[in-house]
This record gives sequence, C-alpha cells and structure tokens, in this order.
Amino acid sequence: MAPVLAATISSTSATTTPSGVATSTWISIALSVVALALGGLNLYRLEHRYRRDVSRAENRDARDLLLSVHQTLVAEDASTGRYLLYEYFGTSVRDYPQEIYQPINRAIANFDMLGLYLERGYLPEPDIMDLWAEPICRAWVAAQPFIDYREQHNGWRPWPYFKKLAERADKYLLARGVDLEPPAPRAPRSFETDP
Repeated sequence: MAPVLAATISSTSATTTPSGVATSTWISIALSVVALALGGLNLYRLEHRYRRDVSRAENRDARDLLLSVHQTLVAEDASTGRYLLYEYFGTSVRDYPQEIYQPINRAIANFDMLGLYLERGYLPEPDIMDLWAEPICRAWVAAQPFIDYREQHNGWRPWPYFKKLAERADKYLLARGVDLEPPAPRAPRSFETDP
C-alpha cells in the first residue's frame, strides 16, 4: 500500500470525538437510527393501509350481505308468506293446506335467519331495524299460533333467533315511541273447495 494512502486511511479512522468514539462509529449509528426510523414509518404506513383496506372490505361485505338479506325478505315467496301469515291469523294451523303452510314456514324461517345474522354481528343492527322493525314485530305476533303448532308437533320450540329478533325490534320501536297494534285475528277460514 502506498505510504500516502495508508496515512490517509489511518488518519480517517483515527479521528475521534471528545468522548473518545471514532467519527465513523457515530456516522454508522446515525445512519442505523435513520434507517430504523424510516423502516418503522414505512411499517406504520403499511399497517394503516392494511387496516383501512380490511375495514373497507368488511364494510363492503356487510353492505352486500345486507342487500342480499333485504332482497331475500322482499322476494315474492317471502312476501307471500308474510301476507298469508297475516291473512290466516286466527285460523287453526292444523287446517292449513300445504300451499299455505310452506310459504308461511319459509317467511318465519327467513326472520329466524335474520335474527341469527344479527346475533352473530354479520349485519348492522340499526340498518336492519330501520328497514324491518315493524314487519318483524307484526310477523312475530301473527306467527305465534304457527310457532305453537310447530312446537306441539315437533316437541321443541323452533326459531329461537326470530324471538330474539322480535325482542330487539320491539325495544327499537318503543325507544322511538312507536306502539304497534297487533294484527287482529281474522274470521276462521274454511279450506274446503267447491265440487
């Protein structure tokens, strides 16, 4: 090694601060701290972006599920089932023909599914209650003879989530000063057909 180059290298590495630490060591520490800070900042930004994206995806999923459930509840078969539930309220369930029984059963099962989704937190409760609180409460009252019949027939009380859903809907409506009139029983219907 040339004597001038060796002298330059030894004098550079030998430069020290008043505390006795080489300048190159301080530069290395400073660069390490800057690199660590930039890495931490980048990690924070990535984490923040990830959480924001996940939150947006969860909100989008919840909106999609809300729309899907709403479409299920307003579909023709569900609407028909609710209509029949109200129309035949007061008629003995054991006399229902199959074409009446099945749509009513599906309408009640849809409300039970909605109650399960709310119980599990899959849907935003305020949105569901804004849209469905009144129909839920009316259907719950009208469904009691049907639910009692199913309990007697099966030996267990069906649709537990519908009950919890109706209780939530009732609290929601009472908090808003809405007092629903229960559906009035209709005159018993005869299902016999004319010859």
